[in-house]
Parts: sequence; C-alpha cells; structure tokens
Amino acid sequence: ALLGEHAAFCQALAEGIRDALAHGHETDVKAARKLSERAKVWERKADHLVMRLRDQAAGNARWLPFLRLIECADDAADELEEAGFVLSLIAEDNHHGWNDELRAALRRLADKVLEATRDHVKALAIARTLNEASLAEDQDEFLAACWRVVNAEKLCDALTRDVRRLFVRHVSDAAALSLGTDFAAALEASTDALLRTGYAMRGLVFTRVGAGHQGRRA
Repeated sequence: ALLGEHAAFCQALAEGIRDALAHGHETDVKAARKLSERAKVWERKADHLVMRLRDQAAGNARWLPFLRLIECADDAADELEEAGFVLSLIAEDNHHGWNDELRAALRRLADKVLEATRDHVKALAIARTLNEASLAEDQDEFLAACWRVVNAEKLCDALTRDVRRLFVRHVSDAAALSLGTDFAAALEASTDALLRTGYAMRGLVFTRVGAGHQGRRA
C-alpha cells in the first residue's frame, strides 16, 4: 500500500508539470510558484511514506527489499519536485528565447515522463497481485508495463538531448539557458529513477513467482 501511495504522488508530480507546460506557466509567476509549493507538499508526503517503510524494515527484515524499492522511487519524486521548483524560477523572467519549437519539445518530454509514472503505478498494482498461482497473462501485463517504463526512459534521454540542442540554438541568456537545461535534466532523471525501480520490482516479483513454481514442482 505504501508503494502504491508513493507511486501516486510521483504521477501527481509529473501530471502537474505536464499541465503547467501545457498552459504556459513558464511565463506565469503566480501559477508556477503555486505548482512548486504543491509539488513540495507532495514530495514531503512521499518522503513520509519512505520513513514509514523504513520503520517497518527496522522491525522486520522482510520489508528491506520493499524499502530499497521505495527509496529508488523516491529519487523520482525528488527529481520531479526539483523540476517544479526550477520551473518557478524560469517563470521569474528567465524564459528568454523560449520559442514554439522549444516549448513543443519540452511538452513531449513532460508527456513521456507522465506516461512513465502511469506505467510505474500500473506495474506496482499488478505486482501486488502476482504470486505462484498467477496467470501467465497477468505476468505478461506486468512485464509489458515495466518495459514501457524502460522504453520511456530511453526516449526521454533522446528528447532531453533534443531539448538541450534547442536551448543552445535559441537561448543566449545565461540564466535562462542554465535553468532550462536543469529543468529538462530533472525530468529525464526522474525516469532514470523509475527505471531502477522497475528493475528492482521485477527482481522481487520473479523471486516470489519463481519460488512458488519451484514449490509446486517439489
């Protein structure tokens, strides 16, 4: 349950950033600050979930693999909160040179990050139901969600390079260039964290399902 709640916060963070870009909040100081403040609240709530699981793991070692999982996912929440903060700085007249092409590229990046968080949520939801008696179709659905996160991370890496190229071409102001590339880098880093989380999740699921299969064979 804690992992699912945490994943929901990651999705909310990504959705907030996607929506902010869709509505042009990189030029709206009030709206961007509101998002940043809301993102900080979500990130703190996500941190609280990590601390709760850490307390559980301290009392029972069987929770340690899940603690490692949520700690990986929390890196994604941290990066998304950072992106929200940087966007609030960009809105403070640090968006010189942002043209339609650059905005479109950033929106594509934010869209793909949001897709990754949604698939992270889906993979976790399926993982909770998987055991030695699970149908092959359910396992396939879990793996498909995990692979979509992998593919999203690869695409976000490419999209981030495209964004950096556009910033270098069109943005000459030093602050706007630095903040813009930092913003894109934070978004991309969140998918790196989701990728690591997905690998750890697959390991846990395969251990559980595999152990069950071995038990049935015995």
